Order: sequence, then C-alpha cells, then structure tokens
Amino acid sequence: MKTMRTLTFLLGILLVAQVSAQVTIGSSKQNMSGALLDLKDDGTYTNGETANRGLGLPRVKLTKINPTTDNELAASIGNATGEYNREAHTGLVVYNSNPEGCMPEIDIYPPLPGSYVWTGDKWQLLNKVVEDVRSVSYGQESVGANGIRVGTLTMSFNNGTDPAEAESYPYAYFGDAGVWMTQNLRTQYTPNGTKLSMTGSQTSNGKDASGKPQKVGAYPRSVNPTLSDFYNENRAAGIELGLLYDWYTATDHHNCSNADQDQKGLLGSVPGLLEVETKEEKGFIKGICPAGWHLPSDREWTSLEKELTEKASKYATGTYSGAEITWSTAWETTITGWRSLVTGTIMKSVVNPLHNTYSSAGESKDARVGGFDVILVGDAEDGTSHNYSSGASFWSSSSYTNQYNTVALARNYNYSRVEYYRGAFNRKTFYSVRCKKN
Repeated sequence: MKTMRTLTFLLGILLVAQVSAQVTIGSSKQNMSGALLDLKDDGTYTNGETANRGLGLPRVKLTKINPTTDNELAASIGNATGEYNREAHTGLVVYNSNPEGCMPEIDIYPPLPGSYVWTGDKWQLLNKVVEDVRSVSYGQESVGANGIRVGTLTMSFNNGTDPAEAESYPYAYFGDAGVWMTQNLRTQYTPNGTKLSMTGSQTSNGKDASGKPQKVGAYPRSVNPTLSDFYNENRAAGIELGLLYDWYTATDHHNCSNADQDQKGLLGSVPGLLEVETKEEKGFIKGICPAGWHLPSDREWTSLEKELTEKASKYATGTYSGAEITWSTAWETTITGWRSLVTGTIMKSVVNPLHNTYSSAGESKDARVGGFDVILVGDAEDGTSHNYSSGASFWSSSSYTNQYNTVALARNYNYSRVEYYRGAFNRKTFYSVRCKKN
C-alpha cells in the first residue's frame, strides 16, 4: 500500500504539472527551466537534515522478476493483494533493497540490488550490471596427437596486480559434453570482487546471523583447512590442488531452489521443469566461475561422464574395452551411488598430492593435454579437513530436495575405487569446482 500511495502522490504531482506546466517540490525557489518536476532544498529542518538527498524511491524486496498476473505483480513487491494492474502500472519505479536475495523455487536467479522499472511484463534493472570484475584472457588453442583440442585461460583481478589472483587454467574439448577446465578452480574472489574468508566453515543456509550471505573458502589439507601450507608446497612442486568451496559460495548464492534438480537425461534431451541450466539468464548458474563460464549442472556432469566412458583411451593412459567402456542409460535417470566400471580411474590423476597417505591409482592423461586429471585433494566441513589424498568431490549447480533442503548434487572419487560416485551432499561442505564454458 505504501508503494501505491507513493505512486498516487507522484501521479497527482504530474496531473498538476499538466495544468501549471512546471512544478517545484520542497522549495519556493523557481524551478529549473525545462524541468517538469523539480526537487529543491529550501533550508535545514528541525532535525538538522536537509532535503538535498534526492528522490527516495519505494524500497521493496523483489521476489519475482516476471510476474504474469496482477496479484503476482502485487506480491512481487510485498503486497498481498490487488490494486495493481500489469498494464496500468507500466513505468512504476522501485528500489530493490534485497541484498543478493534469492528468488523462491523455480525463479532461481536473484534480483540484484538497485532501481527497477516495471515494463508491463517484467521488472527491468536500471543499473548497469558488470558481470564480473575479474578479467579473462585466452591463449592460442592447439590440437594434440590424441586429437583433443586444448587451450588456456587466464583470470586476473585488479588488472593482475593482486598476486593471489592472476591464475591460468588449462581447458579441453570433451566432444558433445563441451569445454571444461582440466584443473580445479582456485579463485579467492567472487565475481563482484569480494575476497573469500578462508575459514573452511559455512552455516547450513549459507548466511551469517544477520542474514547476509557468507562467502568463504578453504585450503586442501589434512586436519586444518584454514592453513595454506599444503596448497603452497604443492604449487611450488607444480601440482595445482585448487581451492575448496561450499555450495552456496560455488553458486555465488545464485541458486536457492529447494526443488529436486535431479538429472532426467543427457544434454540435448528435453530438460526437466526445474533443471537449473534452463532457468538462470543465459541458461546457466555462473556461480564463482569466470565470465563466459559456469558451474556445471548435474546433467552436464553426466554428459561428460558418458564421453569419458565411451572414449576412455582418448583421455587416459590405459587400454579399455568391452564392458569397461559401455555406458548404461540407467545412469541418466535415477541411479545414485557408485557408477561405471572404470570411469573413476579414467578421471583420477596419476599425480598424488604432497603429504599423501594413499595412491590415487588414476590413469588420466595430464590436464594440459586434455585429461580430466582429478587430484585427490579431499574436502572440508565445519573448520575440519577430510579425505586429503584419499578422495575428491566436485559440486554441480543442481540442488536436491530433502527434509531440511540442505543438500545439492555432487561427484565423488576415491583412491580405492575404479568407479565414481554421484549423490547428494550437505551444501555447507567444501568441495572442488570445475567450470564449464558457456
């Protein structure tokens, strides 16, 4: 109702303007020539404040960008019922004060803070949006003897002046599964330039006590994920472990759906209603990945696994045949748990991290020539590291439903298994991230 009263007031002013041609508010001073409506400061008020702070728009918390009915329009700015008309309210301007707030259910792309105008069919952001303050550049691509096209991207922050953020990543083309990074992401900044707190601990809903999204990371390590010594020692030896991210940080808080976004097939098939690659602008959850890349969905992981299974000898060092490279269509639907007879081995690196306890038993080709090259860096949760040198896990962008709406779909690899694992895990756990090109 407050929004409606503000609108009515402004409409009234404009009606007067039709009679008087020009109007000044807040002052007896003459309006500026050519201004239909002029706001001016006419002194200091009893509370010591002045009126020179501009026009205060109605502050709302947008919950839907494209409401399709009058009632949905009202609800999208916090009004329970009518008095709103999608056509008549075209031109209404509000300020969305919902900081990085999430849309409920299938509208999973959160509206950014800022001024919005109602266009008649959607709320249009008036601000200029910068997709990513981190810059991306590319080296020249090449094709190796194994027929895999590879390349390198470099992501930097503050024009590369921050030594912690001038990182290069190899990537490779994996057939119909698309282009993937072949090393783990290791950025310490979100796309808007917020530096992560390397605490290795996240809340069950990804927010602090005040409701603000927490953006945190962790170092791969045994016992303590807040220490960077293992990470730096491996880097000095030429072994890139990457960093670990909870699911909220990995998605950059851009997927807050509690719905089942389980895969319903491979890329190219008809997507399910809530599968994430059909919902966000441009069809992806970009998350913490660089511009032009995104956090792959559950369906995209499955497409990659099919490519690696059926063409194992292309991406790994061993010789594979028969049942080992036979893909089961059951893995495209509802099967969870350990899958495939050899794909885990194909994806695991031959390299073991320093300070290792176990051998990976992997046969992936090197990341720089197109192997997927999974190093067993472990994970973290609640400030404690787990599974260093014995396992590795990767987030998808796909949420999953459970009693408490706290899980998302991920992939897991273990030193003692030739298979890989697909399942739902707690969103506050810190896993590795691989980005896929849009």
